[in-house]
Amino acid sequence: GLAQLVREYDAVWPLSKRDNAASQCFELLGIDVMIDEKLKPWLLEVNHLPSFKTDSPIDYTIKKALMQDTFELLKLSGGDAKQYRSQASSKARERLQATV
Repeated sequence: GLAQLVREYDAVWPLSKRDNAASQCFELLGIDVMIDEKLKPWLLEVNHLPSFKTDSPIDYTIKKALMQDTFELLKLSGGDAKQYRSQASSKARERLQATV
């Protein structure tokens, strides 16, 4: 489950290496499966650009949980986006001032 993914992610990206967010990339894949009458799963396809459109309450619930788990796995919070924008803006100003 998620706890195992977090342990594996932490093994590859210890907190000491997470200060350079630009070096961390991942791809979220959509996996379509069909479950037969014996409850055996069958892989139908893997989508590299899954839809996040929610057509039903259950669809919303599943995708919301997926996004929350993804943010938890990556240890992201709303403050991270604000900090990133601030750092990017500062770096852009530095580049502009260096060319003047």
